[in-house]
Amino acid sequence: MRSRHLFGLLLSTLSLVAVSSMGIGCGDDPGGTAGSGAQGGSGGAGGNGGSGGGGPDADGNTSCDTAEVLDLLGMDVPSKLDPVASDRDYYKVELTKGQAIYLGATSKPEEDPYNETYPDTVITLFSADGKTQIAQNDDMSGSNDSELLYLVPESGTYCLEVSECGTVFGPDFCAPAENITNVDYNVSVFELNPDAPLITVDGEPNETPAQSTTVKTVSFPNGGPISGYQSIGWGTFSAVSDKDVYEFTVAGDFPVDPGSRALCIFDFWAPAGPDGSGSTATNGVLVSVADASAPNVVLARTDMTVLDVSFGYPELPSLTMPCGKGKSYLITLARPDGITGGANDFYFFSHVQAGSNLVETEPNDSAAQGLELTPTEDMTGRVTAITGDLAAGDVDTFVVPVPEGMGLASAYCTAERSGSGLRGLQVSLLDGNDQFLKNGSGAEGQDHALWIDGALITAGATQVKMQVKTDSQDPSNTGTYYYCSLSLAPLE
Repeated sequence: MRSRHLFGLLLSTLSLVAVSSMGIGCGDDPGGTAGSGAQGGSGGAGGNGGSGGGGPDADGNTSCDTAEVLDLLGMDVPSKLDPVASDRDYYKVELTKGQAIYLGATSKPEEDPYNETYPDTVITLFSADGKTQIAQNDDMSGSNDSELLYLVPESGTYCLEVSECGTVFGPDFCAPAENITNVDYNVSVFELNPDAPLITVDGEPNETPAQSTTVKTVSFPNGGPISGYQSIGWGTFSAVSDKDVYEFTVAGDFPVDPGSRALCIFDFWAPAGPDGSGSTATNGVLVSVADASAPNVVLARTDMTVLDVSFGYPELPSLTMPCGKGKSYLITLARPDGITGGANDFYFFSHVQAGSNLVETEPNDSAAQGLELTPTEDMTGRVTAITGDLAAGDVDTFVVPVPEGMGLASAYCTAERSGSGLRGLQVSLLDGNDQFLKNGSGAEGQDHALWIDGALITAGATQVKMQVKTDSQDPSNTGTYYYCSLSLAPLE
């Protein structure tokens, strides 16, 4: 099962902040995050090859009662899912109240994170008796490997199950198990170090701007997926009236390409609930950003619990906003009125500061702005990306050439789903004669991104135009930004 979500910190990054006998350690190949409108990459931890086989599971850890014991220094512990179509492996670990824990199972090669000859791992966290499911993850961002970040509510023994996607969800939702020829995987369980330079922890009391918790950031390593700064953070709602305020300052030394701008991105880990992160804050977590000098003027806002299920699996929104180098901002997490609190209302976030894709150039209402296409990863299509702003009554128009062999046009856009105050974002795809492409229009809503999938390009057309407009502006949210990608592909 593949996620369209673009953010997520990788095992190789999180391993740098593991608590170990040496303090901060383990791992020398840091990864990072990428963002909507930002240049970025993805990857997963590699697995060793092995051949699948039939017959009964012989590893012995077939239930929580017979689970293999892991300690919190357990990183990349090797194992096998054999037979891959039915094996479920179990591990026990002792956890302490208040610990922030990483749990993961990786098998895919780093250079090919969706390779179907390796298991698509699924991890499920249970109570010690194996009867109460606490949390579950199928895919991390950018890979079919799996990961969980969990805040421990009570000290005790916990049980972790590792299995293959088809074993858990069935063949209708997963790649065929018979394609899997490499059954090895690595399981990891470790505590995140709250004192690491990369880590920010909710520091109570922090209900007001004056009490705000400072977000700590570190730069991406040279040769990393993007140039910029990153952070990992977590916190809890001690009551439904609790409000967590953080302050972050945008670094001044990361590169921003000409014609682009700085972005500040907050992404949140996994839907809540026992089928997600395990947090009991399953609805109503409002995230808003304001300039530190004007804390009552909202620049961006989203409810991180409003899921997009239009692709068949739940996707969280992202808060991805333009920001100014050297400026300080406040980000506030709060619960709306009428929400009932849970027993373990926690959240994890990643924060990235980086340069955006190309920003629109006005005027482009009637005279279209030309965009350059680049080859897709599989080299069969062409793609471009743009970020822009819409004022009242504004229409942004862009145009791309149609290379030989291209017959379908698709667009993916977000505004409200990225925290903008724009409402009812609309996109239309047209040919060079301003004729609408068949199935070439779409709109965004609170619970779904804008997705135009394979509009038919007019025969003989040499151009495709993309027009972007909006219905309205949320009066309580001043953000006017949006992000779009436009891709061309051959006829299937």
